[in-house]
Amino acid sequence: MVSKNQTISPWALAILILPLLVLTGTEMMLGFWGDSGVNVATDVTPEPARLELTARYRAMAAFVFFLTVALAVTAVFFADVFRRFTGSSQFKIVAALGMTILISMIFSVLEPEELQSFETYELLGQDLFLAALGPGRTGACFPDRATCDTGTAFDAMVAMIDLSNHIVSLAAASVLAGIILSLSKGPHAPQTIEERAHDLREARRVAKRYLYCAGVLLTAGMVWVQAWMSWPSSLIVREQARGEFMDMVNAFALFRGTTFSLLILSVYLPVNLALAIRFETFWREVPVDPALAEDETLERISYTEALKTVTAILAPILMGVIGSTWSVSFGL
Repeated sequence: MVSKNQTISPWALAILILPLLVLTGTEMMLGFWGDSGVNVATDVTPEPARLELTARYRAMAAFVFFLTVALAVTAVFFADVFRRFTGSSQFKIVAALGMTILISMIFSVLEPEELQSFETYELLGQDLFLAALGPGRTGACFPDRATCDTGTAFDAMVAMIDLSNHIVSLAAASVLAGIILSLSKGPHAPQTIEERAHDLREARRVAKRYLYCAGVLLTAGMVWVQAWMSWPSSLIVREQARGEFMDMVNAFALFRGTTFSLLILSVYLPVNLALAIRFETFWREVPVDPALAEDETLERISYTEALKTVTAILAPILMGVIGSTWSVSFGL
């Protein structure tokens, strides 16, 4: 059984600084080198109700899917923390998590005025989103649909984006911190070979569990991002203009997907390095035991295999984002 008195080093939790650096760097790139004032004026259908509703329901389905996955992986993390760790370690984990969330929300919620804006729909052309989604009505307009100007599809989109920004800050920080939990230690140093082997097996299981959680969360996040960014596309009249807009959406989705991938890699690779050192130390110090040597859960960690695992999780998402460009560029 897993010890309920495990501890985690503050130095291990300090790995969370790396994804914050990745996030800061990529968001600064958008703030300084993106164009939040881009004009994407194009003709939209004069009767958008049915087409807009179709796209809206599709986006709402992606939003609910993302929300469910995000809350699920967050619940897994907190259940793990309160099941396995001492009170002092729980405090350290929650404090590190809170600081990570606070810093990440600077870009998604607080939005520094010096960098003008971090709203994605502005980087894709706010005029188009307003023209396409502004006429759409929601239940907030009842009973005065004729003169309602606050319960629009555009308002619904902004509300869902704001909520998803809060949720993803918590969920992403949780799964990244979860990967770090594989570096935790029990209250006492393991004395026997069996105890050391058990600790190594558990560390590997925890790392893989949260790596897969991160992959699922990223997949759901990219589905949601693609759905809401593509929301106005079906209302664009001219096919060429629609294609040009979707090209920009796909390019921006590639940037977001790359950022999410780097966030996971920035945590998983240092943790994997630390675990690899533990495995190598174990095999140098223990006598040769045929039973242990044949145990797949105790095989030495290969950096190449670790990269293949990450790639296997993230490649389908990136392939969905850039489509045929991936195949052409990489010869797949």
